[in-house]
This record gives sequence, structure tokens and C-alpha cells, in this order.
Amino acid sequence: MVDQWMPGVTRKMLRGTPAIVWGRRVLVTALVIPGLSAVLLLGMLFTGDGYGSSSFLISVMALLCVDALILFASQILSSWKGRAEKNSGYTTFRDEMDFDEVDHKSGQIVRMAGEPFLSSQERLARIDKIRAITVTDGGAQ
Repeated sequence: MVDQWMPGVTRKMLRGTPAIVWGRRVLVTALVIPGLSAVLLLGMLFTGDGYGSSSFLISVMALLCVDALILFASQILSSWKGRAEKNSGYTTFRDEMDFDEVDHKSGQIVRMAGEPFLSSQERLARIDKIRAITVTDGGAQ
């Protein structure tokens, strides 16, 4: 067991999309909803009718519904994968001190379990070291 962080320590990760990637999808799809809603409302104000009066507004409403479904599915998958990661002893999120924080691209540990949270600069410096090692080693883990 390593007591102190050092670059190059790899953690076996679960197969599939990491929780942090699902979490980012939640964020992106959540940010799209206000824009689509604004377009829909402005269009209804402009036409003076409901969204059914225009094929464009129907398309915007359909996109809004699809985005909401993607948001819902991504939230469920992010939560499920986050629990599975913790059950495996690590996390790809930054908010759990009791688990190793793993870089989702390389599988290498960014912060050891129990280690204090890192500042943004410290975290980026560690990820740069990790990715430099991964590139130097030809991607070998």
C-alpha cells in the first residue's frame, strides 16, 4: 500500500463509461434546456399561438423532450456508476475523501484515499505528470 501520492500508480477501473463522464453529460444536457425553453417561449410569443402552430416550434419541443430524456438517463447512469466505483474502492469524482480519486482517462490515481482535497492547480499539475508518464511509456499502464 502506498501512503503518499506518486505518479504512475494505476488503479484497475470498471469497464464502461466512468461516472465523471456521465456527470458531465448531465451538466451539458441540463445547460441546453434553458436555451431550448427560451426559443420555444419566444417562438410562441412571436406566433401568438401554442408550439403546435409551427413545425419549427414542434421540432424545438421534440428536442426539449429528447434532451430531458437524455438528462434523466445520464443522471441515473452517473449515480449508478458512481456507486459501483465506490464499491470498487475508487471514484472519478473529486468530492470523496475516503476513496482514491482516479484519472478517468489513464486509470492512474490522482489523489490517495484520505489525502486532503487538492486545489485546482495541484490537481492539474498531477494530471499533467500522469499524462506525461502515460505518453512517455507509449500508453502502457
